[in-house]
Amino acid sequence: MSNRKAALLTIIVVATISWAVSIIRMKGMDMGIATDLGSFGSFMTTWIIMTSAMMLPGATSAVLRFANSSDSVFKIFLFIGTYLIMWSLLGFAIYIFYRPHGSFYAGVIVIVAGIYELIPQKKIFRKCCFQNIRSGFRFGLYCIGSCIGLMLIQVGLGLMSLKWMLVIAVLALIQKLLPVRDSIDTPIALIIVGFGMLIIITPPAIWEPPHPKWLFIECSPQCKVFNYQYSPPASPEYNPPNTSGFVKTNVLYHRSPDSIKRVLFWPVVGT
Repeated sequence: MSNRKAALLTIIVVATISWAVSIIRMKGMDMGIATDLGSFGSFMTTWIIMTSAMMLPGATSAVLRFANSSDSVFKIFLFIGTYLIMWSLLGFAIYIFYRPHGSFYAGVIVIVAGIYELIPQKKIFRKCCFQNIRSGFRFGLYCIGSCIGLMLIQVGLGLMSLKWMLVIAVLALIQKLLPVRDSIDTPIALIIVGFGMLIIITPPAIWEPPHPKWLFIECSPQCKVFNYQYSPPASPEYNPPNTSGFVKTNVLYHRSPDSIKRVLFWPVVGT
């Protein structure tokens, strides 16, 4: 098998598996702007799989250019691996600084993302992605510089959202395949800025899809019931116990995926 075929096959297999695992793993984890990242290990596992699915297809051209001049398949694997390591470092930074936030901050983040799409440095990074780069670390740096604005949109609106994951992946792929064109890129950036403004001035119910309501039971000696406003990280089938005597409140409460075994969830109908 030639180096080009090995490189292409690796990207197809890894990206396909990563998308499949992301769909399974992230199901029910989208809590929109209130998303909690959970434990470090859980988040980083999800992040690595997610970025492999989103960013490997767009790196195909660069990997194939590297494969043309590479004398071994191992170096190709090393190029891909170091490229993904750079994205993992970004995930580490996000985990440190990220906090659940309100719609105002979500709108601000999206506006900043749109403005970044307009600055010259963004175009420089994007053009660098089309060069013959011999280092996966260096290509990863250029790719992050090119896509950081788009990734901010997902951070602001739903870091564990499959919907935004798909939208950002498609936009990133288009930018990796097409050269810089102000006639296309500028309107897209302005749309992103306008969307951010819309988020700030409108209620979340207009721009954020409704989440199913869930009844939350904390398994403790003194059980409490909450009217849960967002989907939980997982929703195993349980038969609800007798809830007579409990008081429903409007408190927003959620648990990280690693503590899901200590709680029970089930849908609340008609609330």
